[in-house]
Amino acid sequence: MPTTGAESPPRLTYTLVPDHLAATAKNTELTLKAENRTGRTVTVYRITLRIPQGSGEKELTGQKAGDIGINVPADWEPYRLDTTRQLEIGIKASDDEGIDVPHKASVSFTLTRLAANGAEGQVTVTACEKPSVSGTPRTRPMSLSKTSPEFVFRDFRPDPYMVDADHPSTNLVWTTQRPAQTDAVYWLTHSTPTGESPRVNVSNVTSYALSPLHDTICLLKAELTPKKGPAVTASLTSTVLVANSAVQAARLTADRAVRLLNRPLANGGPVTGYTPSDWRAKPISPAERITTDTDGLLLATARSQDSGKAVTLTLDLHKGPTSLCTMTTQAGLTEQTLSLPVPADHAVAVITSVSATDPDNKWYLVTLDWRPFGGGRLTR
Repeated sequence: MPTTGAESPPRLTYTLVPDHLAATAKNTELTLKAENRTGRTVTVYRITLRIPQGSGEKELTGQKAGDIGINVPADWEPYRLDTTRQLEIGIKASDDEGIDVPHKASVSFTLTRLAANGAEGQVTVTACEKPSVSGTPRTRPMSLSKTSPEFVFRDFRPDPYMVDADHPSTNLVWTTQRPAQTDAVYWLTHSTPTGESPRVNVSNVTSYALSPLHDTICLLKAELTPKKGPAVTASLTSTVLVANSAVQAARLTADRAVRLLNRPLANGGPVTGYTPSDWRAKPISPAERITTDTDGLLLATARSQDSGKAVTLTLDLHKGPTSLCTMTTQAGLTEQTLSLPVPADHAVAVITSVSATDPDNKWYLVTLDWRPFGGGRLTR
């Protein structure tokens, strides 16, 4: 269904990951994430992405809706619709009542087996949110760039990813390569307590020193202007974490102190059996339990080796036999990370399941990174 001027903005906040694809990309992935920032529960019946179909610079693909796969979250069903020069693909509730999305919760789906049409340019795709079976769709246009296959823009990350008072600086690093016959300008901005920093031109470097006082979201944006053809943009984001971040307090009393994260020899870091080299083919089932003897933060990351495969990762926090909190994410080629605060003397159950179009190719990776508050280890 085409977008009309009568449609209202959606209630959920939508993000497209990534916001750029190679114009010649084949068998690639595209994720639409919807987050509830309204302060109340929102009921949704259907969330879709409207995609212009055709062979030009303003269209994304020549495929039909049935050619494209969908990684569907639990309690939702896939939705596909072909209309004139447009695809509408996404997820819908399994019944007419819709699904409640609580405040601060999110829902996402990933398109797989997606093939761009080969024409470089800027495409407008549309996030479409339908509140009920008979409700009027709410829409938000979103920009997606199709870049030259020669364009390299990746690996944007802080080193180290966490700073503190003893080690206050990090280097933001990235990898770029501009296409031939193309002018490229790169801009860097980051979040601040009062908004956003002024943008900095980083076109001639691939690193930038930063000393944040709070957890900081960083944005690297590329503006590409070829000698022939349309101009396009692309962006990457990364986050710097700050241990013991700066605070403002009218009355503050402290009795003794302890350094928490990033302590040398604090028994933190990658968990044995869950390092970046520990690829696995079989699901983790029954669950593997990990116990702690101190408070800390467990970072769990999952990704697969093939776009035709979805990895579901679940962390279940226990105190004795009682389950206190369950977190789940689904990942494909694009990695997804769960951050679980774990109190001392608790256990975390790790469970995975894998769905693959090719039963002989189920390789996937789950990494666990333990960040103790003080000094304490995880025990398997």
